[in-house]
Amino acid sequence: MIVAVFIQAVIGIILFASAMQGYLMGVGRLGYGALQEIVIRALILIAGLLLALPGGGMVPLSQWELIGLAAAALVPGVLMARLSQRHHRRSQSASVA
Repeated sequence: MIVAVFIQAVIGIILFASAMQGYLMGVGRLGYGALQEIVIRALILIAGLLLALPGGGMVPLSQWELIGLAAAALVPGVLMARLSQRHHRRSQSASVA
């Protein structure tokens, strides 16, 4: 159990750092445009903080509940980032042609 919580915390720290940097490994840039980027970064940041939190004790949520909440923030954030990248590529190719 300790190893699983440690791995969860490391993933949370990576997500937190990615939100601060604006770039997520395996996804790329987190949005194009100020409002879009703020929303995507906030979702990734929330997911990272939820994964980095220790469950139980002072936090009234179990590890599994934290993982579920983190996934609920991470999945829409990643999907929005992918859609933003696709839209940006299409607008770039349309302006070149």
